[in-house]
Amino acid sequence: MFKVRILALAVMAALLLLFPAVALGQQVPPHVSAISATLDGEPAADGTEVTAWIDGEQVGSGIVADGVAVLVISGDASFTGKTISFKVGGFDANETDTWEQGGHKDAELSISASSTMVGGSALVSTAWAGLNQFLVNGTGITLYLYTRDTQGADGTTAVSACTSDGCLRAWPPLYTDDDPTAVEQPEYRDGADPELLGTLVRADGKGTQVTYNGWPLYHYRRDLKPGDAIGQYGPWYVMAPQGSLLVGGTNVAPASGESGAMMGEAGESGAKGNKGDKGDAGSAGAAGSAGAAGTAGAAGSAGADGATGPAGSAGSAGPAGASGGGGALGIISLILAIVAIAAAGGAFVMGRKSSE
Repeated sequence: MFKVRILALAVMAALLLLFPAVALGQQVPPHVSAISATLDGEPAADGTEVTAWIDGEQVGSGIVADGVAVLVISGDASFTGKTISFKVGGFDANETDTWEQGGHKDAELSISASSTMVGGSALVSTAWAGLNQFLVNGTGITLYLYTRDTQGADGTTAVSACTSDGCLRAWPPLYTDDDPTAVEQPEYRDGADPELLGTLVRADGKGTQVTYNGWPLYHYRRDLKPGDAIGQYGPWYVMAPQGSLLVGGTNVAPASGESGAMMGEAGESGAKGNKGDKGDAGSAGAAGSAGAAGTAGAAGSAGADGATGPAGSAGSAGPAGASGGGGALGIISLILAIVAIAAAGGAFVMGRKSSE
């Protein structure tokens, strides 16, 4: 009995140790957040990506539509109490949330992000890619120039050609409230040159944009972390600390003499060509191959009845039958047997009566 009790206690202890592991590993209902986001003081444009992060890992994303991004954040009970941080178009948001098992602290959030890092002054720094350095903002996100812009140089005012809503959603400008600041990087061969930094007041009234060597600077919305340079294509280029563009990806260097001016738009499509003459008839084709064998024919009809054969010859006579006397003797024997039985029965009856 003592051994049975010990075994029962051991089983209960094992279950108690197992239960927390199962509870911590089980899935819990996802968090669904409706997030209103602003970037540089303006509502984030439709199409801007908002991402959620826990412990440096992206755990959810949503696209802004009508001013709101809906994020679904899935996880298990081990997330309980952890901080959820957000990015708006790749820029760190000022606000955070807390993961709670079975719910939020706030299911409807308003977050704001900015490309400026020190007060109202945008920071410009550099990073490495292969053997080259290129410009980044204060959080390490890549900065680009657009060769269709007008470079501000030799008395010419910089002009941004990225003015449509679609362009500004994909390529958010680097805004600033004060004079931009070049980050000191003594460990680098070349840092951002403060003498090349400048600003332009955008004609669309959206704010003051940072320029470098006279070129307006932009981000790319799909660059979400330092080192991303997905926007390096077509007329978009990263910049070296010296103020020159760096060729890479699918883009090519602008034609000579166009680096300081707005590049022309593509020409209209040419008119449709005339219909060509009808071609000569082709030569006869080769003879076709032999066809396959035909299927088997149907079965023939049944034949007519045969004619009646001639009559057969008469058979030989059978042997003579035995004498009929045997039949009479059998009848007589049967009668005698009946009489004998009757007599025996009578004697039996008479015997019983005499005994009475």
